[in-house]
Amino acid sequence: MKFFTNLRTLPQKARTFIQLQAFFGGMTAILTLFVNTFLLNAFGSFSAEVLLYNGIMALVQPIAMYTALLVTDRKNSLVAQRIGFVFYGLALTVLCLFGDKVSAFYPLFAALISFGAGYYYTTYGSQMLTYTEDGNRDLIAGITGVVGAVISILLPLLSGFLITIFDKNTGYRIVFGIAALLALGALLTSLRLPQIPKHNRKGAIKKVFTTILKDKNGRLIMIANGLSNCCSFTVPIYVTLLFYSLAPNELLISVNSTVGYIVTLLGSGLYGVLVTRKNRVGFSVGSAILVMLPCLGMLFGLNIIMIMVFQAVYSLSLTFRSTPILNTHFKVVEKLGLRSEYGAEVHFVREFFVSVGRFLGLALVWIIPQTTVGAVTVLLCLMLTSMLDAWILRTIQKSGVLDD
Repeated sequence: MKFFTNLRTLPQKARTFIQLQAFFGGMTAILTLFVNTFLLNAFGSFSAEVLLYNGIMALVQPIAMYTALLVTDRKNSLVAQRIGFVFYGLALTVLCLFGDKVSAFYPLFAALISFGAGYYYTTYGSQMLTYTEDGNRDLIAGITGVVGAVISILLPLLSGFLITIFDKNTGYRIVFGIAALLALGALLTSLRLPQIPKHNRKGAIKKVFTTILKDKNGRLIMIANGLSNCCSFTVPIYVTLLFYSLAPNELLISVNSTVGYIVTLLGSGLYGVLVTRKNRVGFSVGSAILVMLPCLGMLFGLNIIMIMVFQAVYSLSLTFRSTPILNTHFKVVEKLGLRSEYGAEVHFVREFFVSVGRFLGLALVWIIPQTTVGAVTVLLCLMLTSMLDAWILRTIQKSGVLDD
């Protein structure tokens, strides 16, 4: 009850921002799971096309963010984000209308989705610095996780059910149509957000690059962002690949994803209640250690049950591992004097590190043999990035930058 009471005390702009995040989270939940299974269904388990599709997205997104900065210069950040939702809508409309006929053109919708993400996240940094404050970011992160999970919790299950009861081509079209409606909901919600102040951005990219990379904490938090995305980007893809190789059934994959969202809901609620800026690093360390255990358990047998156990523990710990990095990122950015007026450029710099991290994660999947030991090795390497992130957060905390 206290959790939702806190929601009512937030400013209107923060509540609208949370609503936008909920629509966006529901849409990306469908995209993350079902575009990959769509391609697996077309090309086969552990197909190179699936890894290439995700690689294209990691490569194109920084390019998209640069073009989004040009839009931001001419118009404003919210206009760029709304264009991003249009890109998402185009990709989903293509998938919805043409179904399995577009599988041969997967680089096209990979690029469209990347442009959608690039334009969205170019604005996201400015929004976090404009619509939230350091004192309420942990609360907002917890509420956002809960609200997003509530919307997302039934979507994978419903989507898997639809794909199962219809022929797969029709089922996937319906599912991508639902995601397109969520993109429309996000677009309409963004129209209710207050404008982000526009600033003179001449030479801003160079200034932000120099400011961040010359500062020790700036370099460390960017490395932490890359490591965090190495894990968070690759794990959902890899779990889907493993699950599909053992049980090529969208409904069963959806059940596993739904369980993950339920546990994420629990984790987000606990995070909002338990974590403060003083203890966020400690929780990050503990959760990073916890998630190692189910990885080791897979050595005794790589099967659907063990993958579901890993998914549950990973989902429970996700907010505790990722949110401290994000909030520390914003605190470091503020300390460097790069507040909301440079939010787009800061996120552009961050995206370079994020893309490197994502490529490292995909490279692990590509080069390590897909045996039981190989699968455990991939997951342990990915979880090791969380341990490194926790060490980086501890180092930044000791510098005193998080004290006030």
